[in-house]
Amino acid sequence: MGLYSDLQNDIGNALLTDLLDAYVDFELTVFASDVYDPISGTPSSVKTVYPFKGVALTVKSQAGMDDPEEEHDLVLLVMDSDRPAIFEEEQMITFSGSDYRLMKINVDPVKASWTLSCFKWN
Repeated sequence: MGLYSDLQNDIGNALLTDLLDAYVDFELTVFASDVYDPISGTPSSVKTVYPFKGVALTVKSQAGMDDPEEEHDLVLLVMDSDRPAIFEEEQMITFSGSDYRLMKINVDPVKASWTLSCFKWN
């Protein structure tokens, strides 16, 4: 087995057993380009919502004021096997009733896990 498979199996098994309380539900909202609605005469946004599971590493109620470039309201870890779609900046992540804007994506060298850093959606 390769490193990717080892990480997926070992961490995946831990998330389903010992770390089950940390393995929580999220939603990823992917916005497609606006589509013109000929009936209303206006563009409408097309979005697709994907449920997925991950681990909330950091959850803050307020963003840091000292260095907003380094502070994130939500940081989560997602195993590649739980990734519902391609992650891209500016997508929306919903967790515990709050919406967050995906601002930074880090992936490990073998692409087995993704760390997503988000700010509150305003």
